[in-house]
Amino acid sequence: MREDELDRVCRQGTEAWRRLKRDKNWNDWLKVGEALQVGRERAMNQAMTNRPEGKAYNMAFGEWLRQYKLDDMDKGERSRLFAVMENLPMIEQWRQTLTLSERLKLNHPFAVLRKWKAAVAPEKPKDDKPTLRDSVANLSEDVAAKDAEIASLKAHIAELEAARDTAPAEERKPMFDANDPLKQIEQQQAQIAELGAASGKASVARAGLAGLLEALLERMNDKGFGERDVPDFVESKPAFEPLDLIELAKWIRDFADYWKRYQRKIAKQSVAAAK
Repeated sequence: MREDELDRVCRQGTEAWRRLKRDKNWNDWLKVGEALQVGRERAMNQAMTNRPEGKAYNMAFGEWLRQYKLDDMDKGERSRLFAVMENLPMIEQWRQTLTLSERLKLNHPFAVLRKWKAAVAPEKPKDDKPTLRDSVANLSEDVAAKDAEIASLKAHIAELEAARDTAPAEERKPMFDANDPLKQIEQQQAQIAELGAASGKASVARAGLAGLLEALLERMNDKGFGERDVPDFVESKPAFEPLDLIELAKWIRDFADYWKRYQRKIAKQSVAAAK
């Protein structure tokens, strides 16, 4: 590949990383990965080494990252993305076996690499249980991926709010329009109530989202959740995985942010009405 073509790959990686800060897209991750591979190769050539390590290599690669504005990428993300690029043909072949919905959902190197490794790993005997270290490692990867996604979403929200606050008054859109996350949450709450009523679970239909959260908070304030609950919990054979609870925790945290914003909005409206 010619030098101008390599530089084009690097610039495309810069643009893709800028987009990834606003919206996760698998193709953009691959563009960033291609750029990182070019940067690693250049740094090794400059350091006159055939391995991506050592002081000279680190200095050269750090300078390349700053040049193409990729130096704010988390090291863990970068490491997983390198691993993805090294196994890309096999990963892409595996992704083709997934449904469209699954492919759209799996758009972060952490999640893709973990799911792919689990899919291609040899099947373990049924009596072979994962060790505590394996469980902690998997949960740590999930949390890191979700934290990175949350940070990206918060940055995007901050950009939108800044743009909205600086726009002329006649061009400003309401904070909570038809596409607002809080409205979507309210719609999900209504769907929960409908599903509860349809299945005969009248208590769920009556309680709705607030009732479900109140029940969780009551249990937490009463005696909390701890390791002692795990054996009974596993015996009950729940129809979800630890990753689903991590997703739920993220959703509750996001919901709390939306709720605080909504309260501030109501408070501002009350002050404006009192004037």
